[in-house]
Amino acid sequence: MKKMIVVLCVVLFLFIHCGLSSVTPATEPASRHHFPEPQTIIPISEQLNMPFSHNIKEQITLTAALKQINSQTGISVIIDHGELQGSGVDWEKKINFYLPFKILLSDFLDYLTKQQNLAWIVQNDDYILITSKKYAEKYEKILNYYVGDLLAMEAEGNVQETDAAAFQSIIDYITVMIDSETWNGNIQAFHPNLSLVVHQPINVHKQITELLQQLREAKTKK
Repeated sequence: MKKMIVVLCVVLFLFIHCGLSSVTPATEPASRHHFPEPQTIIPISEQLNMPFSHNIKEQITLTAALKQINSQTGISVIIDHGELQGSGVDWEKKINFYLPFKILLSDFLDYLTKQQNLAWIVQNDDYILITSKKYAEKYEKILNYYVGDLLAMEAEGNVQETDAAAFQSIIDYITVMIDSETWNGNIQAFHPNLSLVVHQPINVHKQITELLQQLREAKTKK
């Protein structure tokens, strides 16, 4: 009788021990979620001055070329159909394309739009708008122009204190040489970084760039 009890106890012990060891947890630990690393978004204004690689060999339609910009850069390119209505632009007409395979994005856009007498502008650094030259010339932007090298305020190669009179001299020269109906208060000196802050239409900005370049060339010849 005692032997039977001992045997039963051993069997019970083995059953409990083996049974518990084979039990798996009721729930598996939650799997980890791997999220993609956030990508650095480069502003459109910076991408315009970066190399753009295309695969166009000889001819391409304007529509296909604009799609290629979007697919390679992620920049939204929007056509201003309202402004261009009745302009006769043929978006599917193949245009000759003879440019290096790697050029600045801004040069790429210039070449494409000129083929159809169009223009492009960047709207709030959100997207590129393909529009008419007339609209683009009226579109106003705020740009900074460094003029520290034109202030004649340097000592041993280092710009010292800013001279308000020198700033005003450059401003007066620009406003006299370039005709604009909106100069009043829209060109100001920004002393901390020796620059001019200008709020003007695109066509005026182009003239300012050319005028400042002429001033620099004249300075280097002295």
